[in-house]
Amino acid sequence: MTILWLVMGAMLLVALACVIPPLLRPGVNGRGGAREPQRRELAVALYRAQQAEAGQELASGQLSPQQYAEVERELEQRLLDEAKGADDGHDAAVSRARSASPRAELWQRAGMAALLLALLPSAALLLYLKLGNPVAALVQSGEATDQAERHADSPASLDAMVARLAARLARQPDDAQGWSMLARSYIVLARPDDAVVAYQRALALTPEDPALLADYADALVSANGGTFDEFAGMQIHAALALDPMQPKALALAGAMALEQRDYRQAITFWQRLAQVPGVPPEMAAQAGRQIAEMQSLMHKVPGMASVPATAVSPRALEVHVSLSPTLAMQAKPDDTVFVVARAVDGPRMPLAVQRLRLADLPVTVRLDDSMAMTPELRLSAFERVQVEAHVSASGEARPKKGDLLGQSGPLAMDKKIIDVVVNQKVN
Repeated sequence: MTILWLVMGAMLLVALACVIPPLLRPGVNGRGGAREPQRRELAVALYRAQQAEAGQELASGQLSPQQYAEVERELEQRLLDEAKGADDGHDAAVSRARSASPRAELWQRAGMAALLLALLPSAALLLYLKLGNPVAALVQSGEATDQAERHADSPASLDAMVARLAARLARQPDDAQGWSMLARSYIVLARPDDAVVAYQRALALTPEDPALLADYADALVSANGGTFDEFAGMQIHAALALDPMQPKALALAGAMALEQRDYRQAITFWQRLAQVPGVPPEMAAQAGRQIAEMQSLMHKVPGMASVPATAVSPRALEVHVSLSPTLAMQAKPDDTVFVVARAVDGPRMPLAVQRLRLADLPVTVRLDDSMAMTPELRLSAFERVQVEAHVSASGEARPKKGDLLGQSGPLAMDKKIIDVVVNQKVN
C-alpha cells in the first residue's frame, strides 16, 4: 500500500509541476495576452495527468478496461469543452487581461496556482475512491493499518465485498474458486441458503473435490437448522469415497452418526479423524473429547457396552507395501500413499484405508473394521477383497495420470498377510 501511495504522490507532483509554473510565469510584455494559450496548456496538462493516473490504475488492476474507457471519454469531453469555452471567450478574456495591471495579474495567477494546488490532489483522490478499488489494494499489499482492518471486518464492509464478488461471478460464472469463496463468505455472513446455491455452482465446475463436498454438506446441515438429512449424508460419503481421510468429512460423519445414536460408528469416525496425518492438534483433541463423551453415553445406555478407543475388529489384514526400484525416481518422499481395501463383489467405496508418506515405504500396515465408512461397508462383511496402494503426487485419493499404483489380486479374508508392490504408472 505504501508503494501505491508513493506512486500516486509522484504522479501528482509531476502534474502540479506541469501546471503551476506556467501560471506563475509573467505574460507577454507583462500583460495577459498569452493567458488563453496558457489556459489551453493547463487543460491539456490536466488531461494528461489524469489520463496517466487512469492508465496507472488500469495497469494495477484497480480499473477495468470498461471503466478506463469511460474515464478516458469523460476526460476527452472535458478537454473539448474547455477548448470550445476558451475560443468563445477569447476576445473578452484578452480585453480583460489588457485592462488588468501587472500586479493584479500576478495575484490572479498566484490565486489560481494555490487553488489548483489544493484541488488537484483532492480531485485525484475522489476519482480513485469512486472508480478504483482501495479495498483490493489494501488486501494485496498486506500493509493495512489496524483501523483499516477493523473497517474491512465490519459487517457493512463484508456485505459490500461479497456483493462485488457476486456481481463479478455473474459476469464470470466459470470461476469455481470464486464460487467457493462466495459460498464461504455467505457462511460467515450467516446466509447458509445462499451458501448452498454457491457451493452447487462450484461443484458443477469441480464435482470431484472432497473438501468442497464436505463444505457443501456442512452448508446443507446449517441450512437445515443443524439437522443431517439423507442428501447431506450422501455428500459426506461422496467426499470420503474420494478421500477417506478428509478431516471435515470425517468430523461431519461422526456428528451424523451421533445424531443417529450410532455411538460405535461415531467413535470409529473420530478415531480415524485423530489419526489423519497433519490434522491440526486442536481438531485431534476435539476428536478425543468426543470419543470420551461417546463412551460415557454408551455406559448409560442399557445393554450397550463401551467401545475402547483402541478396539479393532478381530478380522483384519496385514499389508506389506513396497515401491518398485524402477519407479523410485518418479516420486518424491513427501508424496501421499493410500492403502485401500475394496470388496471384489460389492460397491467401490473403500472398506478400509490407511494414509502414509512415500518416505515410510517399505512398511506393513493393518486394515480392519475400525476404518469402515459406514456400518454396512466393513471388511468383515465381505468374503473377498482387493488391496490397492496408490502413490499420489497431488494428495488426492482418486488416481490421476502420472500417479503410481500397485494392486493385489482378489483375496479371501482369511489371508492375513498381503504383499503389494507399487509397480505401475497411471496413464
